[in-house]
Amino acid sequence: MQELKVGDWVYYEGKDLFCLTQNDLDYLVGCDLKLWKPAEGNWCWFWNPGTKLPPILAKFTVMYRECYGSTKNASGEHSFYKCEPYLGELPSRLKDR
Repeated sequence: MQELKVGDWVYYEGKDLFCLTQNDLDYLVGCDLKLWKPAEGNWCWFWNPGTKLPPILAKFTVMYRECYGSTKNASGEHSFYKCEPYLGELPSRLKDR
């Protein structure tokens, strides 16, 4: 089983996606939590930590090693180190400020 950590996006049977908190880790022991991974065409928020650039909303295209690829344009594929699902709200990086 893979190691889950605070901040991971997960789901389990009959539940929607949610961002894992320490309380979840403490109280959901024994639940079959599954790590969310974007599928091609999913709308996601993408960003790179350590930059002041805001996250962008785009469709996921492909995974490159540790990077998430988003929409293609004339300059090619854009890649990012962070990705979270678009659930109709601001990304956690902006919402928590």
